[in-house]
Amino acid sequence: MTSCKFVTVIHLGTVNWLMHRMLIISVVLVSALAVGCSRQTHVGSVHKAAAGAGRDSKPIDLAKVKPNEVGRVLILEYHDVGPEEGRWARRGDNFRADLQRLYQLGYQPISLRDYVRNHVNTSAGKSPVILTFDDATKGQFNVINAGGQTKVDSNCAVGIMKDFSRTHPDWPLRATFYAYYPVPFRQKEYIGYKMRQILALGMDIGNHTYTHTRLDRLSDADAAKEMALNVKSAQAYAPEAIVDSIALPYGKGPKNKALLKSGSYQGTSYNNIAALLVGAEPAPSPVSKGFDPYRLPRVQAIQSELDLWLGYFKRRPEQRYISDGDPDTVTVPKSMADKVDKTKLGPAKLRIY
Repeated sequence: MTSCKFVTVIHLGTVNWLMHRMLIISVVLVSALAVGCSRQTHVGSVHKAAAGAGRDSKPIDLAKVKPNEVGRVLILEYHDVGPEEGRWARRGDNFRADLQRLYQLGYQPISLRDYVRNHVNTSAGKSPVILTFDDATKGQFNVINAGGQTKVDSNCAVGIMKDFSRTHPDWPLRATFYAYYPVPFRQKEYIGYKMRQILALGMDIGNHTYTHTRLDRLSDADAAKEMALNVKSAQAYAPEAIVDSIALPYGKGPKNKALLKSGSYQGTSYNNIAALLVGAEPAPSPVSKGFDPYRLPRVQAIQSELDLWLGYFKRRPEQRYISDGDPDTVTVPKSMADKVDKTKLGPAKLRIY
């Protein structure tokens, strides 16, 4: 806030006509400056108040918004993004169309971490969608050298998401890239750059084991080694990376289920708050009785599966997670209240209407 202070000292005495005129002019100037400063102070206060306001600071019309925060959530599973469409690839223009379609249908991306922790910070009336990318392919994040400058390829997944977020300010950059090693994103000289860029953009790096192996075929020691080495490698390139979820290669976890949550290898520890399967349906709400963070289903982001599940929610809107706009409150219709597991609410308040 701008602060304005004015001190005027007038020595009384004999004042001739010229001095009298100068005094009048000085008083007028000081008054004008004070008014201008007052206006600047007021505007600054308004901007500060707006910046401090919540996304949905006003009470919502429950009958109009129809929030249902025990509804099901889309976790989309992408693999490569590039020039060809296939079982494990999405063509670039189709990926752009996916984002536009989700936007028009009222979805907003959130991080997997926020979803698991029941911190769903979407606008009132919107639905969360979680974008995940397996395998860390070049098509997901490609960089090009143009005129001696390193630039993000506008046709890779990261480039497409950056452009979309720029033109749609209410679509934040949120996604998790599940990488394996030793050369994630397939450009060895840019591994560190890409990892750090992902974090700087507000996205996350996840665990996909070190060598993309089936954990159920390994000993306990080797399963822990695969997950720990993944974390060690990620943090070698981006020390600030928090690698706290895993997309299970082939959907298979270790035989020892305790190792899925945490373990260590040669001084490197890992701690997973969630594990993602390969398919094949929307995930439960984080406050629902069926929620298990270590067995989270995903919808594979190919045309047939997107059409199936987006169509399902269009026909059955009561099954879709609809946000009340307040991360600190869980709002559900009375008809769905029995699906809420109150032990999973955490600090959030439950509101039934």
